[in-house]
Amino acid sequence: LNQSYLLHLLCTRQRHAAALELGETMLARAEEGGMPSAEGVRAMALAAQGRSTDIDGLIGDEVTLGEQRELMRALLQGMVWALYALGEPKRARQIMSRALGATTGRDLDEMTELLFEAHRRDEWRTVVDLATAVLRRLPGQAYCLWIRGAARGKLGSRERALADLHAALDTPPEDHLRFADAVHDSLAEIYMVRGDFERVLEHATAALELQPDKAQSMELKVRALFALGQREGGETWIRACVEETPAGIALQPAYLLNLLCDAQRYEAALDLGERML
Repeated sequence: LNQSYLLHLLCTRQRHAAALELGETMLARAEEGGMPSAEGVRAMALAAQGRSTDIDGLIGDEVTLGEQRELMRALLQGMVWALYALGEPKRARQIMSRALGATTGRDLDEMTELLFEAHRRDEWRTVVDLATAVLRRLPGQAYCLWIRGAARGKLGSRERALADLHAALDTPPEDHLRFADAVHDSLAEIYMVRGDFERVLEHATAALELQPDKAQSMELKVRALFALGQREGGETWIRACVEETPAGIALQPAYLLNLLCDAQRYEAALDLGERML
């Protein structure tokens, strides 16, 4: 798995030929037992070299993952990631649509994570359309409810977004726990726009309980505290955050100092900045 991650780094640095060569070597060595991530990175390299047609045949009329579930999902994610990176969003959307449309049952439930590739590139309409198509077949699918709700929020359809996001949290915990922090952040963002800062604080706090070092949640919480007039509470929380956060992610608390400046708490920002240095 570590070797596969290194191949991913080669791809992000445009070293596609080197990644392809190493991916082929890894796949040859992993003939027995499988190495899912290696196949996904090989797909990235092939697509980035303009050779994505070499692996188009892997998406059949019906995608039945079976024992190759992880390998196939890694492969498809690799292709979609690479096509977006190459500036070919239309082909990326076609692959996501075809894969989701051809997958059934439990495999479809897992394949929905392909939608994150469109989500991270702000293709909100694509996310809404594809997630809606899946939800017609799998009503109440938690991941699609979250990702469609987040996209609807970005598109300004806030009431429908809130309905989706709360429905995602109403699913069994095992269905949404792995991305519950993202659901809470999406809710906090919408309530921030609506000026409901109590709800912003509620959901940002819930997100931080799940992911204590998440910058987005930190910002939402501090902005809510300041908006509610709890300036001292905001400052106290920022100080605790800076003092308790490991140095390796110091940029996140450093960003919070900007929020102190936005609130014209310059002396507090200067004092805390000095302590951080």
